[in-house]
Amino acid sequence: MQATEPDRQRRKIIAAVIEEICAKLIRQRKYAPLQVKKINGRWETRGSLAPDSMPSEAKKIH
Repeated sequence: MQATEPDRQRRKIIAAVIEEICAKLIRQRKYAPLQVKKINGRWETRGSLAPDSMPSEAKKIH
């Protein structure tokens, strides 16, 4: 069953909101509990990020 255009738009908006929330948590040095990505047509969750695996620009510079 294929999604209609409004469904696709809604999913894109939801994905963008999730990414923005995760980015805000990282900026506040709180780690997002899960990362959700659409992989091969399915939504996949990944565990929380470890501080060492974060990109250097997200880490606090002393």
